[in-house]
Amino acid sequence: MPPGEKNTLKRLFLSNCNLAGKHNVVDRISNILIEGEFIKSIGKEKHVADKYIDCSGYIVIPGMIDPHVHMRDLNQSNKEDWTSGSRAALKGGITTVLDMPNTNPPTTSLRNLKIKLDCASKSFVNYGFFLGVNLSNLADINVILESEYNHLIAGLKVFMGGSTGTSGKDLVSGADDLKKVFVLAEKYSKPVVVHCELQSELELWHEKEFDRKMKNHHLLRHRDCAIKGTDRAVKMALETGVKLYVAHVSTGEELDIIRRGKKEGKIFCEVTPHHLLLNLDSLDLNSNFGKVNPPIREESDCVALWEGISDGTIDAVGSDHAPHIEAEKCREYDYAPSGISGLDTALALLMNEVIKNRITMDRFLDLCSNNAASIFEITNRGQIKPGYFADLVIIDPSKESVLSAGEFESKAKFSPFDGHKLSGQIISVIINGEIGYSKGKFYNIKGKEINCG
Repeated sequence: MPPGEKNTLKRLFLSNCNLAGKHNVVDRISNILIEGEFIKSIGKEKHVADKYIDCSGYIVIPGMIDPHVHMRDLNQSNKEDWTSGSRAALKGGITTVLDMPNTNPPTTSLRNLKIKLDCASKSFVNYGFFLGVNLSNLADINVILESEYNHLIAGLKVFMGGSTGTSGKDLVSGADDLKKVFVLAEKYSKPVVVHCELQSELELWHEKEFDRKMKNHHLLRHRDCAIKGTDRAVKMALETGVKLYVAHVSTGEELDIIRRGKKEGKIFCEVTPHHLLLNLDSLDLNSNFGKVNPPIREESDCVALWEGISDGTIDAVGSDHAPHIEAEKCREYDYAPSGISGLDTALALLMNEVIKNRITMDRFLDLCSNNAASIFEITNRGQIKPGYFADLVIIDPSKESVLSAGEFESKAKFSPFDGHKLSGQIISVIINGEIGYSKGKFYNIKGKEINCG
């Protein structure tokens, strides 16, 4: 579907907004005046504007900041490109994405960063990047972080074990090697994001005599791989003082390690909707659509993750959007890539849990917007405040729908959540003060480079 008409507004007025959550400094029902890219004022006053939107009965929240996205493009544009992926994000209420480096070519040098930046100029949503770090490109990382592109870099990404899109040369898992990366990151005050499945453990469990089928994915990539990797990463973060962000936590034991680490250092972590809401009993183990790294775990792990939500141990939700061609996912287990399409669904799945009273609105806002902005030092985004960029999502909490993967904007039109019933529907999404999506219609807007730090 081609982009719709151009939408350029100087002043946009949203009336009767239900501004839920503790981060709002005004009454719950308020008006929002947007001037240019920014929120000008919030209050009871009425203002003259170029366009008016009556938000009576709707909830208005900050756009989600998704800190874990694989947007593909480049030499994998058949799986996803910045146009299709960012449209999926926009329709899904995600207004800022942080893209991971294991693309083809990988984001490991200034040359490759410039290539990716050119691709990202097609984006409908705001964007920043992580740099991939291995022991052979530390000099390249120094060059980038000393350059004019530093503001685009949300952090450094480390793979402690192999996953889709990585190879042996991309991995950093030994304690001494990790320390070199962590010290470099601390020098530039950049967080380190870690995929904590430890390669030595993956190799150990790979040799076990399990049938190589989807039903054993959680054993072939055993929980010990993630637990031992997380333990090593947290210890090294505490030793070096770096800010650590543990990606896609999947086990209760990891949360215990992180919980202890938070008392001593700058330790943060993320959960995905699929690890939070799916378990081995609810997952179709005859299909690779739920094949993901780290794997979906036990129901007891879901319980532990929800406890981590409740007590604040988990800081953010990331979609870990990892699109593939459906035919690839339908291959035999060994040849099917890992990854789930998540941009179309992440915010909707979490909002559904808010409406069901499983999670408070305050925690929802922290998980989806506020904390990611704080952790990655994204300037003036993630909250509804005067002076902040007007990245807003308007939601009708009374609407119900059934999730249909065939209607995704992503090229990866499959999901283990296909057919999932949802409460709450996104009506409109505003990006940098402009209407980007409303009632099924896209507008021809462009996202912006974010500013980290």
